[in-house]
Amino acid sequence: TADGLALHEHVWLPEGEPRAVVVIVHGFVEHGGRFAELARELNRQGYAVYAADHRGHGCSEGERVFVRSFDQYLDDVERYVDRVRALQPGKPLFVYGFSMGGGLAVGSLVFDMAYQYRWGHHVRKVRLGTEEAYQDVEQHTVYASLIYHF
Repeated sequence: TADGLALHEHVWLPEGEPRAVVVIVHGFVEHGGRFAELARELNRQGYAVYAADHRGHGCSEGERVFVRSFDQYLDDVERYVDRVRALQPGKPLFVYGFSMGGGLAVGSLVFDMAYQYRWGHHVRKVRLGTEEAYQDVEQHTVYASLIYHF
């Protein structure tokens, strides 16, 4: 993070070369490991999946579920996506935000007027899911492939 906190990372890689990358942004009082089942399904379909526990969540450093500003979460997510992009250069990248993570993903898009320049790509598709969609892994993977496609 910009202020030196270490974020815990979850990584699920497919067998062979990934066809694309999914970054999962989890919700409030959650952790990236919650999405292990979804990640394994995406792996079977050829996707590399990454998730970082937010500051103060899961195994990440920081005061439990506390930030001085929501911008800290937004900055952490942007930095993490940049890091994942560097690990998987040239691969299509999808960001799936769930619950508060959806708010973070949308917040990055809505509130950062230079969004496409910061990420180096234009957003190609946006899709917002619901709690009901989370219950169905196949539906969930469709949402994962549509929420943000760079």
